[in-house]
Amino acid sequence: MLKRISALVFAVLMLVTVFPANATPETQEDLYVGQPYEYELWVGYAEGDDVEIVGGYLPPGLELAKIKYPNDGYTRFVVRGTASQMGVFTVRFQIRPAAGMYTDVIVVFLVMLNIQVASSTLPDGYVGRYYSRKIQTNYSEGEIEFTEYYNPGGPNQLSETGLTLDMDGTLKGMPKKAGTFKFWIYAESTLPGNVSGTFLMQITIKSEQTTPTPAPTNAPAPTDAPTVTPEPSAAKPNCEFLADSIVYYDSNEDFSVALIGRMGAGCIPDMSWTAGLPDGVAVFIDGAGNQLMIESLHIADFVVSDPAGGVFSFDLPINQDGRLFTFHYIFKPIAETAPDTYPAGTPFAAGFGGN
Repeated sequence: MLKRISALVFAVLMLVTVFPANATPETQEDLYVGQPYEYELWVGYAEGDDVEIVGGYLPPGLELAKIKYPNDGYTRFVVRGTASQMGVFTVRFQIRPAAGMYTDVIVVFLVMLNIQVASSTLPDGYVGRYYSRKIQTNYSEGEIEFTEYYNPGGPNQLSETGLTLDMDGTLKGMPKKAGTFKFWIYAESTLPGNVSGTFLMQITIKSEQTTPTPAPTNAPAPTDAPTVTPEPSAAKPNCEFLADSIVYYDSNEDFSVALIGRMGAGCIPDMSWTAGLPDGVAVFIDGAGNQLMIESLHIADFVVSDPAGGVFSFDLPINQDGRLFTFHYIFKPIAETAPDTYPAGTPFAAGFGGN
């Protein structure tokens, strides 16, 4: 709420300092990224009537259009288009009748972004193994606040999992029983506009993972059998997020971490961010496993230049089914791990945001 108030106060201060005192704000228009929009500024009935932008600029994706109706003898001046960027945009228009006084009008365009979760299905957890994962949205880190939402029509099974939901979207705790659980969450943007939404989430808690028994080596030779054409299996979803957003590594040993799996046409990583990695750390796509990997190369032979003592972080942009998301990862030396009750490698959190 404080951020919301501060942003609105800032917008008012901008109006006072940038525009003259006689150019009083006329109206505020609320619109959403990706949704067609039109706002009529003025209708002129004389040849030579005009409207111009004399201060500020329109949100990206919008334009000032002059639509003439010669048979009816008038011209409509409208702002229209589809906004592509959220934010507060203050524009000063000057209405210029062919005969008469010019008039300044200020319109504040508040462009909001509907909240979307990256996936309503959370990564699996295991009974008795500490769990911590962050719900991902199309907003940046810190721009969304989460609470559990009680839906009278259900299901409301979060309490049955043994997990709790933090305000930053982290679902954490010690799972206490196996099963598939569904629950509702309420997400609200901390940016101007009070954008919010409710979402039905699902998590599967499994019993402790066991190692499969290998097949016997003295099995009889297979006999000839008719060829059976297998039925096609259901397509697996793209973009399986395999790593925690906080990864602990041993500074005396090399590490190899799989970040993203099941990459395909609907899961495309942007590799341009790799230039910011410290010396001795590289990323590559493992073609055989169809995974995006990050590895260290003789990490004991170099010193990370980051002043945080070996801590480094990066943002990983992912184009998932046509939507751009950003995941934030932090790598820390093993000396900075949590207490022994939460060993390194325990699922922790994955960051998200985007536009």
